[in-house]
Amino acid sequence: MKILVTGGTGYIGSHTVVELISKGYTPVIADNFSNSRKDVLAAIEKITGQKLIFVEVDICNKESVLKIFKEHSIAATIHFAAFKAVGESVEQPLKYYRNNLVSLINLLEVYNELKLDNFVSLLHVPFMDKRKSYRFQKLLPYQRQNLPMGIRNRSAKRSWQKLSGLQNSMALH
Repeated sequence: MKILVTGGTGYIGSHTVVELISKGYTPVIADNFSNSRKDVLAAIEKITGQKLIFVEVDICNKESVLKIFKEHSIAATIHFAAFKAVGESVEQPLKYYRNNLVSLINLLEVYNELKLDNFVSLLHVPFMDKRKSYRFQKLLPYQRQNLPMGIRNRSAKRSWQKLSGLQNSMALH
């Protein structure tokens, strides 16, 4: 089974790729190296003894995302491609919103177009107050029959409902 791993050359993504290979899956790594290095690919190949499938791509480009799904018959996605530095997110919030939301929206729209279900996103939600920095991470399984728990922001709830086609779901908290 081919599993798309966005951000697959980052720290968490690369470890996930190694684990997927050890379990017999075929990861398709998609990354633009905005937060990682190309030599990670060689390191993964050395560790696993496997030739990798890699696509250098910005997940914010929906046409490129759709092309990956069609060319590689993707059965599932693990989405790690996100900016995550709390300090920078405060200094450049629009950069973070654009990258993190557009990449997620593109993947969900492709999932809807292709009628796919198996999606996991490691959602980084950085925010600051004047005294402390917080970052929450939550695994969000995407399944057509229910919405993920933990979406508390009203506009995020509406967006998820519209993107998933589950307008009348009561699964949001």
